Amino acid sequence: MSKGSEQAQSWWTRTKERLQNTYRLVIMNDETFQEVAYYRLTLLNVYIMLSTLIVLTAVLVTISIAYTPLKRYIPGYVGGGSNDSELYKLYQEVQDLEKELAAQRTYSESFRKMLVQDVQTVDEVPPAKDFLQDSSMVEVGKLEEDQQLRQEVEITEIGAIAKNTRTTNLSRATFRWNKCIFHRL
Repeated sequence: MSKGSEQAQSWWTRTKERLQNTYRLVIMNDETFQEVAYYRLTLLNVYIMLSTLIVLTAVLVTISIAYTPLKRYIPGYVGGGSNDSELYKLYQEVQDLEKELAAQRTYSESFRKMLVQDVQTVDEVPPAKDFLQDSSMVEVGKLEEDQQLRQEVEITEIGAIAKNTRTTNLSRATFRWNKCIFHRL
């Protein structure tokens, strides 16, 4: 046990010494070999400097995404509802533009036909179907079974109103009676 702990402790002391060893970074002019600048560095200083730069970069990216419109470009971002209204407005605008484009095409085609003299005259247009001749518009008489069913429903509704008037006030019963009469019409 003591040998393993001594090795771990010696490794830690060696690492601390290695991190605190001083190195010299010299920047020289390549043509004149003159020293422009020099820096005394340790591995610990370099590690702290790089860690600080990484953290600052992460903070700046996070702030720029959180407080600018850049967040809209992130896939999966849900913009609190404002995107829905914007998308709806854009969809409506696209629909309006499509209608306008269709009207413009129709106008251009009609104008082209007029210039080429390929126009339909009133005599060439087929007559429209008359609505009264349409079989779906023919009035159907009332059936006897339908009349009986309506009378049965009316009687049951009146009976239900009569039972409820005993337990409720008169104004409600009058309202239900009027509702029943109007429903029958």
